[in-house]
Amino acid sequence: MSGAGQITGGGGFTPATSIKEAEKRLYEFTKPATLDPLVKFHGEELYAQGVFLDGLPLKKLNSILAAAEDTLGKYNVKVNQIGFTKANKRHWGKFTDLNGNDSRIGLQKTITKGMDKKQKDIVKFYSDQRTKKIADTKKMIEKLKDKPYAVKGFQDRLEWLERTPSFNVMTRNADIDGVYAVMKHESYHGVYFKYGLEKPFIKNIQKHGVEKWSSVSEYAGTNAQEFFAELATAVDLKLPVPSNFKKAFIDTIGEIEK
Repeated sequence: MSGAGQITGGGGFTPATSIKEAEKRLYEFTKPATLDPLVKFHGEELYAQGVFLDGLPLKKLNSILAAAEDTLGKYNVKVNQIGFTKANKRHWGKFTDLNGNDSRIGLQKTITKGMDKKQKDIVKFYSDQRTKKIADTKKMIEKLKDKPYAVKGFQDRLEWLERTPSFNVMTRNADIDGVYAVMKHESYHGVYFKYGLEKPFIKNIQKHGVEKWSSVSEYAGTNAQEFFAELATAVDLKLPVPSNFKKAFIDTIGEIEK
């Protein structure tokens, strides 16, 4: 689907053979807005129904399409618009839920267009940063080993650093199709909001004794909504996650069918 050797989700995807076909298939996951089509929410404009990804090559459109078909399609979710977000480069994608009925998926334009070139550099940057932080923290623990009152914070930080594999799921390794992973993450926000999964997810987190959310990624520790999207993406990509985390996700998704 994407580059050779890149990690995506399940099989069965038939790539579009033209940009027009890809956009037409993506359009199937959109719906008319109930609000004024130019209403602004958190600085974003909710345009009229459509796909606004002008300038993307077919390869990247197919990555977005694959994630949409096996996430939005699988769970029968539609948004008003799939396009680019005005968010800064720290936000690779953005899901905006306006009122429970209107929503949009936005992908950061610069990151999306340059993902092929930047993927390895991004993964290496975060990996190098993690390695350096672990080494520096160990040095501080050694330096303060005779001062238990001072060393505890560094020991806690080391434990957090060692269990946190990456900044987000996309940066786990360079073989992951980053465009696919970002689109899948944002699509799972749509699933979360459409089916009101916050309470079921919290219930299943507690049921399965899920703690230390950053075991999935640093970004997963932001809040329950981001934890769900990161965990769901990791599970779909068949990346290693604690077994009780996976059970919490599976049980939560099972609530949709009840």
